[in-house]
Amino acid sequence: MTRAKLEQLCDELIERTVPPVEACLRDGKIDISKVDELVLVGGMTRMPKVVEIAHKLIGKAPHQGVNPDEVVAIGAGIQGGVLTARSNRTSSCST
Repeated sequence: MTRAKLEQLCDELIERTVPPVEACLRDGKIDISKVDELVLVGGMTRMPKVVEIAHKLIGKAPHQGVNPDEVVAIGAGIQGGVLTARSNRTSSCST
């Protein structure tokens, strides 16, 4: 499969990521010009088309100085810790 064919197959999915980013900025009352860096995480962010869409969205190249898979793993670990702590607080309060 060529890169062009893969991008064609994924194009609709990639485009569907734009409205949630725009909504996040709007809900947070953050002007796109105030965004210093956009850090892409997850394996699909290695796709040139994803990087291109991100660049168009914020008007500058996204930060790619981190391993996107490691960032996801670290985030999952942090979230797991938060959920565990929350669960432990709930459990100790009910006993």
